[in-house]
Amino acid sequence: YRLFDILYNSLPDTHKQILTTQYRMIENIGNLISKVFYRGIIDTGCNDDEKRHGLSRYVGKSIVWFDTSANKKKSQKRTKGGSYINEEEKRIILEILDDLKSTGELKGLDIGIITGYSGQKELLRKSINTLDAFQGRENDIIIYSTVRTRDSIGFQKEKERVNVAFSRAKKLLIVCGDKNFFYNFDDQDNKFVEIIDYISEEEECEIIQCDGGKLFERESNS
Repeated sequence: YRLFDILYNSLPDTHKQILTTQYRMIENIGNLISKVFYRGIIDTGCNDDEKRHGLSRYVGKSIVWFDTSANKKKSQKRTKGGSYINEEEKRIILEILDDLKSTGELKGLDIGIITGYSGQKELLRKSINTLDAFQGRENDIIIYSTVRTRDSIGFQKEKERVNVAFSRAKKLLIVCGDKNFFYNFDDQDNKFVEIIDYISEEEECEIIQCDGGKLFERESNS
């Protein structure tokens, strides 16, 4: 991204143009990306009806944050290789996936799981019976694991990496992590302040509190 920035900034205005209409994402996700990363200049050119996920659990929502702020089990751990893992986020993501599968509503929707930490990636890979979840491509549903709960948000200060991860979601973006830590981390490059403000204010977004217990209770058939 730095090479691109250098090249872009070195060219005269007559030799460059920003594409201002996106067709990949449902409008709510597109608006988040536009507002946080592109000063609000990106419009959505596709029909929202074609981008709705059709999942009853998240009806009317296209951005959901599973917040571990009040969860005593949330803490990050350092791996021997110097990466980070978060066991509680793994548990939450597995429950989200099991719930999605149990509804029978996926109807061919593909799911991608993104985390910037190799330790967390391996932790999730060992627990999920598919490698497709980690392919670097766009997906109908993206689940993003933030991992960090103290000290620093790490590489997630780099807005380009967060932008790329979030903008891969076409129909539903799910974020799992310590919302309060990311919101209060004091760094001028921390775009999560704007991200969380957007999620807190928009109708098609939701914040779900995770206190360490089961997330979803299914009704009995009896």
